[in-house]
Amino acid sequence: MFLILSQSDINHTELNALGHEIHISRYILMSLLKNNYITIEDTIVTLYEDRKFLYTKIFKNVIIYDDFLKLNISENNILRLCLFSYLPNLNENKLMNFEKNTNYPLRSYIPVFWQERQNLKMVEYIHPDRNFDDLLNNIDYTDINHLVDDKEFIIIHHRIVKELQPGHILDTNIDIDNLNKIINNINCQYDIFIFCIDKDILYDINDINKNNIKIIEDLNIYASLMNNGKCKCVISEWSGGGQLSHYCHNKMVFYYFRHYPDNYNSKYSNIREIGSKEGFFHYWDFHKSTDIELILNPNLDDMLVYLKKKYF
Repeated sequence: MFLILSQSDINHTELNALGHEIHISRYILMSLLKNNYITIEDTIVTLYEDRKFLYTKIFKNVIIYDDFLKLNISENNILRLCLFSYLPNLNENKLMNFEKNTNYPLRSYIPVFWQERQNLKMVEYIHPDRNFDDLLNNIDYTDINHLVDDKEFIIIHHRIVKELQPGHILDTNIDIDNLNKIINNINCQYDIFIFCIDKDILYDINDINKNNIKIIEDLNIYASLMNNGKCKCVISEWSGGGQLSHYCHNKMVFYYFRHYPDNYNSKYSNIREIGSKEGFFHYWDFHKSTDIELILNPNLDDMLVYLKKKYF
């Protein structure tokens, strides 16, 4: 069986977004494995080379989506898990095609109100067993000894949005200014790692050239740094890149809301975190498998005030 965790799409969607892959597609995958619907011999398909490490410690066959497209695989031998990583786009045909290839009860794990909203064939909701944190945490980290020493360090995950996406603000200058603000507010006693897939843009920032700042763009190195005991905390806007910390890091992640300001609600953040344990689709971006503490701030300026007051 070929299990597709993410695939290419014209725009930034649930089919290719890291957050949807780690929080939903990967959850379904590990549940399938834990409950013996698949084996480690089955083939995992993920969009990018630097996402393979999320699977290679468990599964024997992990390939990228471009290589999958070169194969002549029957649809009867494919489970497209990424099709279920955003409930508003779910429909009956997707579920029926899935159910042709497996008797895994995914339909029963969809909350009843979503079954109604999407006009799905109604079934009784079953609380999915979430006993696979050990699998979620079984990540194939890379060696980072050449990057770290005895000092504590901080990781900043930063996005430069270069093309218009749903719910996003397109302003590269503000993105760069925001990174400058974060760097200037962190005590220089710490080394700083900045994870950004558009790192070439960052070299125009004056403070980037300080000796205690390193820029990385490989997802596995980023995850391995977060997993290192010397990592004091992670700083990120609310996004899938930051939320990878929920499976790699055991201390603190400080979030601010840049592109999804309406999603912030400090009053209900604890409720959402507790509610995320109820199933695969409940408050899915609060899913986590480590002891990480999520600290949410409504915007960047409020986060910097909080950091300076409490930690720096």
